[in-house]
Amino acid sequence: MARFSVQGVFNYSMLTLSDHERVLYVGARETLFALDPNNINRQLRPQMEWPAPQDKKRECVAKGKNNQVTRILWGLPAFLQAT
Repeated sequence: MARFSVQGVFNYSMLTLSDHERVLYVGARETLFALDPNNINRQLRPQMEWPAPQDKKRECVAKGKNNQVTRILWGLPAFLQAT
């Protein structure tokens, strides 16, 4: 099994495979990665900082969710919609 990690980046929890682009998108805490699905140690693009907006963080806290979870859950879907 292959493993991917970057020093100082935590909570890798969102994965999306884009078949037509041949990219594995990995979301971590306020950071996004575009990896080669055949070799996940190869980044296809530089990692992107993608912080959750303050209103989304407040919304998650109001719902009783951990603020760290918001940073992950918001990032990848919003990034994919923007591309």
